[in-house]
Amino acid sequence: MATSQIADSNSSAVAVKCTANRFRPRFLLPLVTSAALMLSWSVARADSLFWATANLTTGSVKIGYNYAQMALRNKGAQNVRVSDIEVAGSIGRTYVAITCIGTTPRVTAVIMAVGPDPNETSRVRDDVRAFITSIHQFD
Repeated sequence: MATSQIADSNSSAVAVKCTANRFRPRFLLPLVTSAALMLSWSVARADSLFWATANLTTGSVKIGYNYAQMALRNKGAQNVRVSDIEVAGSIGRTYVAITCIGTTPRVTAVIMAVGPDPNETSRVRDDVRAFITSIHQFD
């Protein structure tokens, strides 16, 4: 009984091998290419981008970046990153970046928010803008 099963499996292996040799060159490349395209194809989604400017109560860009850090931390931002040109972090599913421009007589902050939900993204932008403009510190 074991011998007949081995013989059956060997004969089916030969049949599969013959079938594979017959179709390999013509159909394998288009099949693999189509499968790769279908796997990489995803549903398009659009994120929302909102921005606003705010005149700060300081004339110092350095202090403006301190205000930006205070605003993001107060609003519960995660992964706050500070560089020479921006302060950024995530609030919920919204990414917020704040940059300061040395305008006269007061610094201008540009608040940019990007996220998948337009309602949340615009609310986060508005909350950060309201907080950063409410900071009053005298130089």
